Amino acid sequence: MANSDFISMWPDPDAADFNASSLPEGVTPEFCKETRAVYGKLFHPSVPNQENLIRNNLAQLLPFSDAPKLIGPREGTPLVTVVGHDPDYFAEESLLKLGTPKVMSMHYTNPYWHRYNERLIKITASHLAKGPVLAKGCGHFIQKDNPDFVADELCEMLSRLGYINVPTGKPIVDILSSSCKTDVAAERIA
Repeated sequence: MANSDFISMWPDPDAADFNASSLPEGVTPEFCKETRAVYGKLFHPSVPNQENLIRNNLAQLLPFSDAPKLIGPREGTPLVTVVGHDPDYFAEESLLKLGTPKVMSMHYTNPYWHRYNERLIKITASHLAKGPVLAKGCGHFIQKDNPDFVADELCEMLSRLGYINVPTGKPIVDILSSSCKTDVAAERIA
């Protein structure tokens, strides 16, 4: 999420207007404080990351998830598919990897991501957009958790663009070995 500090999505128990009685059932002020600390330490835009991406000005560069609108190089582009993680899988993954209580993921992170994804799909024309699509059984790294799902989505896009001919009912493994893994950058199918 380019426009998030990854902290403000959580209630702030130290805020003057914080009201513990307004928290959803199962959410405690302690959970809020701990989760804010963990996410801030790991994901705040000012924190260095493994990818060596500088993210501290992303919210200024991309303050909205639905803008700016993308312009493709030719008619019928850009195709945009937005895929969201499986809320239950993500909650379990967040508990195991970050210690985030599931109730926090279910009440805060998952809805936050979903709202972001609903707006993100609007960066292209509606007839060029797909999603948000739920990647069942996948956490944050969908390409790791279900590479076949990602391959299916990519093949569908390449087919819509006219680069490959995807026969209906054919298993993705066959399509990948015959169409996607060949010279996709070659001439478009007439």
